[in-house]
Amino acid sequence: ITNFVLKHNDLIFVLSKEHQEMLKKRGFESYYITNGVDITFNFTKEQCRRELNLGDGKHIVYVGRLDKTKGVIYAVKAVEGLNVTLHIIGEESGGRYGATEEIREYITNHNMKNVIFHSVLERPSTFSYIKAADIFLHPLLEAWGMGNAVLEAMHLGTPVIGTNIGYFKELIGNNERGILIEKANHLALRDAINKLLIDKKLTSKLAENAYKYVKENHDWNKIAEEFEKTVNKNMKNQK
Repeated sequence: ITNFVLKHNDLIFVLSKEHQEMLKKRGFESYYITNGVDITFNFTKEQCRRELNLGDGKHIVYVGRLDKTKGVIYAVKAVEGLNVTLHIIGEESGGRYGATEEIREYITNHNMKNVIFHSVLERPSTFSYIKAADIFLHPLLEAWGMGNAVLEAMHLGTPVIGTNIGYFKELIGNNERGILIEKANHLALRDAINKLLIDKKLTSKLAENAYKYVKENHDWNKIAEEFEKTVNKNMKNQK
């Protein structure tokens, strides 16, 4: 199906350079135009914490689907025994519950009290949790598209931890704009969490670098302009 779709389209756009290279090896030309963010959010971390009644504790947040490929179970395992609260915002796609039940069963069996499920929230509330958090986690196992949650966290100045796969490698860059770990490794994830909680200088540097990078490279207006320019150019060539 993928080959059929690729062969019968005039233009192919990809969200990461890794995907572009994969298609090139299969003989397909593509254009690299990534996702962007469009956020108007002017509240400080302290304001968000007061609004959400989070107090002075350490808080970590995950935002996204709870499908098995998102690796949320590894986030839960990583915070087991740590003096932090993990906030999980989202639900499984397609009305499924299998991965969610696996996560809840692990929490119950290990008597964990530091994981809170919030289901799906409105964007302002989601941004409040991201801004209020000390760390944003995204322990992805498979990277096919590009979710905006990590981009939004980087734009909001919350330090991110992701897995060393797909678009994360160019978006986060290990110890450049966040921390990358090997996928399906909750111990490595735990080490990264502790590193960010302890090293405030590193945390500030990563957050600042991430904000600047997203602002310069993932602005929707610039991306839309580039997309339109590419489409118009190819339409002229076809004529």
